[in-house]
Order: sequence, then structure tokens, then C-alpha cells
Amino acid sequence: MNYDRRMASREMPDNGLVPSCTYVIEKLMKKYNRYRIEGVSDHVFCAINLKSEKKFNVDLEAHTCACRVWDITGIPCVHAVAVIRQRRESWVKYCSPYFTVEKFRAAYAGFIFPIANEEEWGK
Repeated sequence: MNYDRRMASREMPDNGLVPSCTYVIEKLMKKYNRYRIEGVSDHVFCAINLKSEKKFNVDLEAHTCACRVWDITGIPCVHAVAVIRQRRESWVKYCSPYFTVEKFRAAYAGFIFPIANEEEWGK
């Protein structure tokens, strides 16, 4: 498994996010237009649902949202995606470092050698 993932990481962009994270963000991008964004400060925004008028405070500096999804997963929630997209900023900056290709490669950089057959074990 380490070998397969190490080989797969060679196809990933050097300064990007792992495909699973990119997939989640792309799914959320389809829903971002359901929110109106209002600025509160330089790094705090309010995402307001256009239908229900529910409000979600998004803090880009702290990487948090009132819905708590971003806090728990490390991947921006739909509210944060709406804010980040409006600001035209890099997703990498707002995702947990564990979702970067760099960390993925580091996780699978080591080698795990198989153990000998059981018959060859000393008893």
C-alpha cells in the first residue's frame, strides 16, 4: 500500500491538495452561490443562506465556521468556500496541512519491508 500511494503521489501537483480534498471542495463549489457574503472584519465574514436567511460566521484566520464542519474536518465548509471563492484565494491556504501533497508524500515516504514466511521464523 505504501508503494502504491508513493507512486500515486508522483502524479499529484507539488504545491497542491490531495485529490480527496480537492473532490470535496469541488462538490462544495457547486453550492457556494446559495450564500450572500457580508464582511465583518478583515478576516471574519458572515455567510447568509439566500433561502433560509440562516447566518454562519466564518473566521478565515482561525479556520473556523459557526457550523463547525471546517473545525472538525480541516477542509473548508460550504460557508467558508463561499467566502474564499469570493476573495479568489488559494484553497491550500485554508485546508489543514495534512491534506497537502507534501504531507501525503511524507506519510508514505518510508518503507515497510515484508517479514519472512512463517516457516522461516525461528521457534
